[in-house]
Amino acid sequence: MDIQELQSSHAEHAKRVADWRKWRAVYDGTDAIIAGGYFKQHERESDDNDERRCEEALSWGISQAIVDLFAQCLFLHPSVHKGLSPCLRSSPAAAATTAATTGRRPIRDG
Repeated sequence: MDIQELQSSHAEHAKRVADWRKWRAVYDGTDAIIAGGYFKQHERESDDNDERRCEEALSWGISQAIVDLFAQCLFLHPSVHKGLSPCLRSSPAAAATTAATTGRRPIRDG
């Protein structure tokens, strides 16, 4: 095995790395989205308007909050009741997801 082979990327990694970078930018917020070039200028938009729009762009950090919440729920408690952690069992979102994907009502505590 030579150095080039060690430094090369797997084909699946090379295919998905652009998506992973975009998702990371969305997680990191508005500045990362703009810096990553994902906030595109419309073809008829002036440079001044594009610059002003980027300066005024605002993100509430919703993506990061949602990802962090699910990560906490997935890794804080051991898996119970077919993989649904306790913190998700009683949430309205979990109820809707469980009903839609399995046709069953979620298990509720109490």
